[in-house]
Amino acid sequence: MNYSELLQLVKGWSNLVSNRIIIWRLPIFNVAVDLRPGETFGHAYSAVLSFENRKQMYIPRGFAHGYLTLEDDTLMQWCVDNDFCGEAAKAVRYDSDFVWEGESWPEGAYIISEKDKSAKSLQELAQCGLIKA
Repeated sequence: MNYSELLQLVKGWSNLVSNRIIIWRLPIFNVAVDLRPGETFGHAYSAVLSFENRKQMYIPRGFAHGYLTLEDDTLMQWCVDNDFCGEAAKAVRYDSDFVWEGESWPEGAYIISEKDKSAKSLQELAQCGLIKA
């Protein structure tokens, strides 16, 4: 389980595993971005997930996953179908020019890790061939 003590933006972008996101306490703004080549490349799908609304999100392989905790002390769990491989994982800038199929990131001051601040945008990753558009 992931336990978040601060309101923060945390991204575990990996297209090598599928995820199912379950919220145990307090809400998150959850995002899945399609990284598969084709007409839906770069489309971002979002939803607020909380214990109260009982929503979950399944994120298949080929999608990036990111989330924003909306309150302090958020408790969440995600189930994956494969072991995490840090060498294969890539970071994508959260503020890339996605095609939003839902609400975009909420306004606010985020706490963002140095790794995520220095991540390349989706467009930069596609231009340098790290992902195929």
